[in-house]
Amino acid sequence: MHETVAVTIVFDPASGNPAVVEMTGELDLANADIVRERLDEVGIVANRVILDLVRLEFIDSTGLSAIVRLGKQLKERAGHLAIVVTKPSIRKLFAITALDKRFAIYERVEDVHFPPSFDELRPSTSSG
Repeated sequence: MHETVAVTIVFDPASGNPAVVEMTGELDLANADIVRERLDEVGIVANRVILDLVRLEFIDSTGLSAIVRLGKQLKERAGHLAIVVTKPSIRKLFAITALDKRFAIYERVEDVHFPPSFDELRPSTSSG
């Protein structure tokens, strides 16, 4: 029996917080197109994305491809992708494919920190 993947997205643009995309189950050829569509949606509206894979049981090359696509989409707009993963087999897959060098990998969502955006670096101006 093939397990499906569930994708939960939490994003409130007004909050200034990054989008959090949680995946559970198995991400593979059977459902990669649906996941790619959901990640594309997030990549269009969010500039900082946390991809929470803690509850993901399995991922294959088509799943990795969807993640790489999101990373490229964000990078084109000076955005950032952080990936949270604890399962040793999935961490090993990121290491073998050198994606752990391309993306920031964390063990907990709470540990994720993004570089400041350009807007946050600009000095505030006051009219006074």
